[in-house]
Amino acid sequence: MEKIVIVYWSGLGNTEMIARAIKEGMESKGADVVLRSVDEASPEEVKEAKCIVFDSPLMRNR
Repeated sequence: MEKIVIVYWSGLGNTEMIARAIKEGMESKGADVVLRSVDEASPEEVKEAKCIVFDSPLMRNR
């Protein structure tokens, strides 16, 4: 099976929690998933992935 890479950035931990839930859901369907924060992800690993998921917080100015 081809690898899926989830790359996320999380300031307070909420986005990381969502990224982990996405990973668990994909793995429950048999996917080979790697979870990396932005500063951990390597260009090689991302280039070799079949699918890349980017997860980041939504920030709005009020």
